[in-house]
Amino acid sequence: MTEGSVEADLGGYLFKKRIAQTGGGKRGGYRTIVGYRKGKVGRVIFLYGLPKNGRSNITGKEHEALSTIADTFIAATDNDKQVADLVANGSVFELEYKRS
Repeated sequence: MTEGSVEADLGGYLFKKRIAQTGGGKRGGYRTIVGYRKGKVGRVIFLYGLPKNGRSNITGKEHEALSTIADTFIAATDNDKQVADLVANGSVFELEYKRS
């Protein structure tokens, strides 16, 4: 993530990012929660998304669960069999950004 690209550092490797809705700007868009650890630039985990007009934040229990998930995935190595198995069985989807 680039400096200044998040709206809130929620702690526990969780960051809130607003995403604009097509034709609606950020105000009518979505809130997303991603997991990220500074120094692990190659791995950002999308964890949760909700419409901005729904609610403003996650609960304490949600924060705790999402933080645990983020920590586990961020700490995993690229050769981690458990992560590869989750991708293979469709529990987790991996997206790669390739610059043109």
